Amino acid sequence: MFCRNCGAQLVDNATHCVQCGFAIEQENQKETNKVSGIDVKNKNKKNLKGVLIAGAVILVALLVVVLVVTKKTTINLNDYVTIEFSGYDTLGKATYEFDKEAFCDDYEDKVKINKKKMDSELEELYDYLSDDMDCEILLYSCVDGKVKEASGLSNGDTVTYKWDCNDELAKENFNVKLKYKDIEVKVEGLEKAKLVNPFESINIVYTGIAPNGSVQVEKNSNEPIIKNIYFEITPNSGLKNGDEVTVRVQNAGDASYYVENYGAILSETEKTYTVEGLDCYVQSASEISDDILEKMKKQAEDSFYAKAARWDERVTATNVAYIGNYFLKPKFNSGSYNNYIYLIYKIDTTFENDMYSENVPFYYYVKFSNIMKLSDGSCSVDLSSYDTASEWNGFNHEFKWGEAWNEKVTLTYPGYESVDTMFNKLVTAVVSDYEYENNVAESE
Repeated sequence: MFCRNCGAQLVDNATHCVQCGFAIEQENQKETNKVSGIDVKNKNKKNLKGVLIAGAVILVALLVVVLVVTKKTTINLNDYVTIEFSGYDTLGKATYEFDKEAFCDDYEDKVKINKKKMDSELEELYDYLSDDMDCEILLYSCVDGKVKEASGLSNGDTVTYKWDCNDELAKENFNVKLKYKDIEVKVEGLEKAKLVNPFESINIVYTGIAPNGSVQVEKNSNEPIIKNIYFEITPNSGLKNGDEVTVRVQNAGDASYYVENYGAILSETEKTYTVEGLDCYVQSASEISDDILEKMKKQAEDSFYAKAARWDERVTATNVAYIGNYFLKPKFNSGSYNNYIYLIYKIDTTFENDMYSENVPFYYYVKFSNIMKLSDGSCSVDLSSYDTASEWNGFNHEFKWGEAWNEKVTLTYPGYESVDTMFNKLVTAVVSDYEYENNVAESE
């Protein structure tokens, strides 16, 4: 075979002419085609088409793989949240639960953390939760939410579950797209709590004597809720009739306690009462009943006549007249006297012997204390406890004994020579500590 370009002789199966470099293969192929009668050119075209088709298929497969690998998993978080209501109407509670177990059952194989993209915070969490599945770590790091206004609920109210999710962290580190929206649920199924008025099951008991009375609560019900309610009273001592006291349920602000433990709502937690029915010390002589005043006067006169019976036999009481009283009460709540009254008497006496006679008037008192006005309106006083004027605070009077200048005798009278003197001694001397009433008709 010779080269068609330069004519040089070629070796067998040569592909190029060693003299001029002419390509011999194409020519050989053409000759072969012609000899065999087969259109090799068309055959190559068919093979090329097959190669292109196969390549396209492989490319599509690769694209599918890439898309599958890079496509984000979309998760609808709302599918895993349930909201429940408990308690009683007006004081109901809303609770929610995210079903982690169901979530991980669905996405255990679909959620994988990208360890190369973890920041320090997520890496720390991952190390801490290394025993948990990647789906649980996703929940810990990216998913959160809560129910707004979850207490004090009534049937018919609407509560909202608000999501608080980290969408970017879920995308970057877990290749997950979180899908969610706030959940609104109408409150229903709450049981009606019974209304209980605790003040219908108590008595207010006043004890002591005004103005130092006291008050306490007496329960008249065996219902568990009443037995376990504690009351506080303000004020609870130093009371007199007409004062006001306020009775409150302790810890009334924690209404849920009574609902949760007794299924009840307290309709009242505070009530004001007016103090009444206390025995009291009279505050004025006008409050002393006529019958008690007469009893005191009778005792006072009896005590005087008993004393007069021991006088000098030359002295006689010719007249004993009640002329009024001094009433005193303390300005301050101290001491043993809550009040006292002086019954004032004018005593007319006569001194008489064989040669001489003289009239001597003086003023006498009998003192009673702590006179009370009872709850039924009557008065009370201890008639056996009293003080009287005596020779120790009395005055001296000189009488003639005979005709001689030195025939005289001096006697001591148990009282006062004048009303004014008596008033100064009994009242004026204590006005810094006592208020008084002067109810004596006679004065000098």
